[in-house]
Amino acid sequence: MTASQHMVQANGLRFRTMVDGPASGDLAILLHGFPEGAESWSKQVDALAKAGVLAVAPDMRGYGLSDAPGRVEDYTISHLVEDVAGIVKAFGRDSAHVAGHDWGAIVAWFFAGRHPEMTRSLTALSVGHPAAVVAAARDDDQKARSRYIGLFLMEGKAEDVLADDDYRRLRGMYSIGPNPEAVPRAVVEHFVHS
Repeated sequence: MTASQHMVQANGLRFRTMVDGPASGDLAILLHGFPEGAESWSKQVDALAKAGVLAVAPDMRGYGLSDAPGRVEDYTISHLVEDVAGIVKAFGRDSAHVAGHDWGAIVAWFFAGRHPEMTRSLTALSVGHPAAVVAAARDDDQKARSRYIGLFLMEGKAEDVLADDDYRRLRGMYSIGPNPEAVPRAVVEHFVHS
């Protein structure tokens, strides 16, 4: 099976989605992390589709080919949660299995908390329950590891830091770990230029 791209309207914005699987299958929404996009779920979209699931991986608000509102206040967790609710509805459903990685996991946790009736299941990767995250933030070691988040909360700062030296830092984020080639170069370049 091969995922197709669809633009859907949700919460007043247009979202690019990667979609595969039977229309009659259970709906699964896959939310990417930072600094990624829908493509980070391509293998899972394919596997879920082969298992009979309608798999949908959107470029979240501000990423890739989805709309990117210009105001910082348009990126609150409430807006992001309602984006997910709108995407579920855009596919004609009342509920979905929701999975998220990194930033997408945070959105998934809050979506499940705000819309339990729309959440068939929740899978959160790399980010624990929000209460555990708050508790961990009190730990000095965790504070040091999470320091970059404060930098990215300053308007325009993340863009400047990540774009410096022909996006060297941004490209480097995809080669961290035991297998620096795990993310194909074409996918990295797509993320860098979208």
